[in-house]
Amino acid sequence: MKKSLVFLTVSIVFASCYTTPQQTAWTPLKIESGVPGNIDLEEPISISFETTGPWTGENRLPLDGEIKTRITELLSRRGFDITDDDSTNRIDISVAVEREERRVIVSYSNGIPMTASRVVFVYDMRIDGYVGDEVVWNWYSTWISRTGNPKATISSAVAQAFSNLDSSGSIIPSVPELKESHVENYYQAYVKDEEFSCPALPSVIRASGVSSTTGTATFLAKLSPPTALPAYVDLLQTAEFAVPYGFSLPSSPISSGNWKSVELGGTYLLGPDEEQIRVIIRLTGMSDYYFISEAKVANDEEWTEFVERWEEWQAKIDEFFDMYVE
Repeated sequence: MKKSLVFLTVSIVFASCYTTPQQTAWTPLKIESGVPGNIDLEEPISISFETTGPWTGENRLPLDGEIKTRITELLSRRGFDITDDDSTNRIDISVAVEREERRVIVSYSNGIPMTASRVVFVYDMRIDGYVGDEVVWNWYSTWISRTGNPKATISSAVAQAFSNLDSSGSIIPSVPELKESHVENYYQAYVKDEEFSCPALPSVIRASGVSSTTGTATFLAKLSPPTALPAYVDLLQTAEFAVPYGFSLPSSPISSGNWKSVELGGTYLLGPDEEQIRVIIRLTGMSDYYFISEAKVANDEEWTEFVERWEEWQAKIDEFFDMYVE
């Protein structure tokens, strides 16, 4: 995909206060083979999912069930008809997780990575897409996470893989709306210490620029409204495109400086009343991650400006890569 080529071709070296992150989310390997488009969107499809890891045993089955429910939702929102019965098409997903102590990059100094010994979780994920008995698509990825929350990190990894599948583009995902009294509870449980990632960006996303010293109230003040926090979290895990913001769009889309500040956008049905909302998240780059500078439910004018900027950006990408005589 062209949006992926943009990141694959840039050399990320910057030395300003806010910069394009240098540490990618998925390391050191991501391999795809076959043609995901061969998995027909119009045909029913089944999913199998299994993990092995520190929670192997009686605790594994409930966890696998929770993750499979999330994976099924991610595939359903692309327009696939999920079935529990035997079907011609199916997707098998297996994830192995190991808890290790490794030297990992913890910061950058003048572009030089600083490392320290940390306990991390090493994930290896394999996805096989079948049409009948034939494997038509393989996806393999391995990554290191600082968090022991497999549901969040596996969901993000699967969303990245599924972004290569066909999509009807007609389904608006539903997300819960928080009680005002429980916003802080949700933040503490699912946001504060998590690292997020999405198909649109190659670097991790954190709640705050300095998470250890930024208070809950300071972060929640960036949200408008805070009760839509589940929508913001979902977008951080599933966004498939990002748009540079804060300056006029450059003529060259492969300059690393384009990605110091970016916007993500998506449409959701919020809460039991399924109110349709348009969400915009602004991210600011540090040396090895993005942090959330603002997340809001956009009004009509703000959403129109976002869409127009995205269309202008996409046109620049199309023009840049239109390199061959036809």
